[in-house]
Amino acid sequence: MKATKASVWDLFNGAKQYRVPLFQRPYVWSRQQWEQLWADIKEQYDLKGDKEKKSAARFLGSIVVVREYEKNLDKYIIIDGQQRITTISIILAVIRAFAREKGLNELYDQITDFLKNTPRSGEGSYVVIPTRVDKNALFHIFDEDYVFEQDSGIVECFDYFWWQLDRFSYMDLNSLQQVITEDLCVVYIELEEGENPNQVFEALNYRGVPLEESDLIRNFFFAHLDSQEAADAQYDQFWKPMEERLNNDQALISSFIRHFCMKDGRIIRHGEIFEKIRRQYQQASADEVRSLLQDISCFSVY
Repeated sequence: MKATKASVWDLFNGAKQYRVPLFQRPYVWSRQQWEQLWADIKEQYDLKGDKEKKSAARFLGSIVVVREYEKNLDKYIIIDGQQRITTISIILAVIRAFAREKGLNELYDQITDFLKNTPRSGEGSYVVIPTRVDKNALFHIFDEDYVFEQDSGIVECFDYFWWQLDRFSYMDLNSLQQVITEDLCVVYIELEEGENPNQVFEALNYRGVPLEESDLIRNFFFAHLDSQEAADAQYDQFWKPMEERLNNDQALISSFIRHFCMKDGRIIRHGEIFEKIRRQYQQASADEVRSLLQDISCFSVY
């Protein structure tokens, strides 16, 4: 098993093909995931335009593949990460469509090379081969034939990102494409011959205890403090007593933090707590985090 850091450029550049196997579910990402991904892209785009701020790579998650050998084409079976790689390919297709409208031929050709393997024909011409239920819609997008037979998650994803690019029409498409292909990265894991892909898929998705949002929030807050000594002190003074008051039940603690964050009247849905906190406090100072931890502890008493 080989694990490396890879950019979106590394994933899509060259003659490649990623195929989703039968045992995988179809495309299931929805507006919540698209909004989070677009917010990351938009934030990275804004940072790139700010000369005073250095923009680091943005981590998207992991892509796990098994390589299949074929002459002149690197073929891979996607074991984990098909939702990410499919969504990124759809975003690139939307940028390509806007590039064509604006006469940006070089950008149009470059993205076409990301999405299709020319001069191959049939399924061999597509870089991403989704599950059978999603093939028709995704291939229509890659072929620039936007007449869809029925609605699907693929079509809704395409419509969502089309709407976003239409809203933010001032964005430079070349810069946006660079942000996506160069600034977004994954942990790329390629299984070696003889390793069981079904077993790896099961281990990645079904084993272990999944993190609660409270676990992510705790890690986020304490990473913002000045030192490990300061984090230990704040944990002992504020966070640990709060957890003990709520019986160390992380699901209950997540629910409590959700209600704490809604005290100003904004509705936050389950599953969105960490993302809301991350976006609100990612630029917060250590003093602001200490004050927030104190408030959380205080409200846990109530």
